This record gives sequence, C-alpha cells and structure tokens, in this order.
Amino acid sequence: MFCAVCGTPMQPGTVLCPQGHPQPVLPREHPEGQTVLILGILGLVLCGVLAPIAWIKGKRVLADMDAQPGVVWSNRGNVQTGQLLGLIGTILIGVVAAFFAVVLVLQLLVLLGALASFGSST
Repeated sequence: MFCAVCGTPMQPGTVLCPQGHPQPVLPREHPEGQTVLILGILGLVLCGVLAPIAWIKGKRVLADMDAQPGVVWSNRGNVQTGQLLGLIGTILIGVVAAFFAVVLVLQLLVLLGALASFGSST
C-alpha cells in the first residue's frame, strides 16, 4: 500500500503516511444495517413482535460499529432509524398491553359486581 499523495510505502490500515499525509477513507456499509431498518419499519407498521427484535439488533449493530472507530459507516443512520422505530414499536406494544390489562381488570370487577348483586337478589 502506498500513500495517495506522495507514494511512500505504508502499512495497510493506516490513515496517515510516514510523511503525515491523511489517506482517503472509503465508507463501508454494515451488512446488517438494512435488516435493522426493515425490521424497525415492519415492527412499527405491520407486526409488533418485530419491534423489540429491531431495537435489540440495532443496539448490537451500533455497538459493533462503535467497536471499530477507524471505520466510516455509510449506513449508520439507517441502523439508528431502525433501532428508534423498534423502540417506539416496543413502547406501543407496552401501552396496548397495559390498556388491555386495565380493560380486563375492569371487566372482571363489573362481572364480580354483577355476580354479587345477582346473589343478593335471590
């Protein structure tokens, strides 16, 4: 590998040549970036079960990206968007589950009240 500016031999993976010239860094695409985005969209729009998967997978992919500080990632925004959509979808699942739990408890209370009044009227 040689410096793009002065032609000095360099070690592979270095960002500065021995003369101090910065080398161009080509952005890379993480192989799971698009998967996280698609899971986030589907988890929010179609199938809520996919939302927590997108959130967890997005967190893992971002950690993998951060573990390689010298790499410029071209799809980091897609991963962050997919993770955020997964988080929003997971929160919505929790809100809906809490709503149905409250409705179930209220129905049980009404049923118990009806049974109590039915038993006292006989």
